[in-house]
Amino acid sequence: MYMEKLVDEVGNEMDKEKKFFLQVLADYLNKRETVMPEAINWDMLWEIALSQQLTGVVYHQCKNGIVRSDLPDAIKNRWKQGYKYYSLLYLKRLALLKQVDTAFQKANISYLIFKGTELAKFYPAPAQRTMGDSDILVHEKDKQRASEVLVSLGFDINTSTPGEWIGQKNEMKIELHHRLIYGHNSVELKHLQAWGDKVWENVAERKERVQKYLDLTYHMVYVLLHLRRHLLMEGIGFRQFMDVAVLAAQPGISWPQANLWLKELHLEKFSRVCFTLCKRWFDIKLPVKEVEIQEAFYNETTEKIMSGGVFGYHGDDEKEQRENVVLNEAHFTQSSGTYSFFKRIFLPYNVMRGRPYCRFLNGRPYLLPIAWCWRCLYILCTRNPVPYLKGAYDKETKRKKEEMLMKWGL
Repeated sequence: MYMEKLVDEVGNEMDKEKKFFLQVLADYLNKRETVMPEAINWDMLWEIALSQQLTGVVYHQCKNGIVRSDLPDAIKNRWKQGYKYYSLLYLKRLALLKQVDTAFQKANISYLIFKGTELAKFYPAPAQRTMGDSDILVHEKDKQRASEVLVSLGFDINTSTPGEWIGQKNEMKIELHHRLIYGHNSVELKHLQAWGDKVWENVAERKERVQKYLDLTYHMVYVLLHLRRHLLMEGIGFRQFMDVAVLAAQPGISWPQANLWLKELHLEKFSRVCFTLCKRWFDIKLPVKEVEIQEAFYNETTEKIMSGGVFGYHGDDEKEQRENVVLNEAHFTQSSGTYSFFKRIFLPYNVMRGRPYCRFLNGRPYLLPIAWCWRCLYILCTRNPVPYLKGAYDKETKRKKEEMLMKWGL
């Protein structure tokens, strides 16, 4: 039934493997059995699932069919080993976070875990909610001590970025934050940052434990904000929408409160577009009113996300990202393209010092003018500056971008 409906919605031009992939995601989130069709190209399905970092989800749904099929052993083992790898990685991550919790408890450092690691518990198979790192939030006053605790646990810490500090231990990575939303790019505006700074007012506590837990409704709205950022600055995959879907489906969500926050953040229409896409892709029921979206937008969005991978990277994406940097600055701050162009070239010290080619600047703010000159030379020699210029001055590029933002409710 769902597969027939999906064929009607995405059009006949979509490959059978892509349609089946969406069916798998819908079955997975609805905890129902997946019926495998005949004549599926398993190599193509693997490439789609791998690019979205969802091979484990496909195997979780199709395990019995894959095992009983006449597929070559090499293909069967590829799916099985991917599933086992993510399962093992998940167990390692939980064990490491238990060590972190014990150390933070001893040091009396309040913290909370958000995004991927925390969201995984709401998935039918938590271990298959893949992620590159675990995000930990602490109070700014505790950030240095928290970093030292992680070092004592064997992490190498990179503190060059102004917001998140990156802790690496073997294949495990932790991002240590002191804010949910930072202000070093144009899409994270002051009213969004102010809302994010209310995070500690929206946590649940366990007696005598330093680990706090984000309120489900607050977390869902934040995940929508995070999705918005990826959409505007980099790109998005189906996993980000699945995060929204699994949270929105939780009985603990307060929809009156969610609607108040979404209105405060000017995300009412954007959230409805996201919820509508989740309903259509994943066949889920949510207590929200769908917004009408054009079929052309739905098909284009589905195809672009399908081809772009988990973070939306595809063919011309690097060029598009550079255009977005300037276009979003102008759109959301209502400034001129020229102002936005120069603002993105001449970045502030706390951002510039985190650039790999400007490490010499760290601790030497007086060298900022030299770093700006070096940045201009670096861009000219290693990158194509045309996308930045198009984002600032090309009227057709700006028109298309504005039209797309309107379709997303932004």
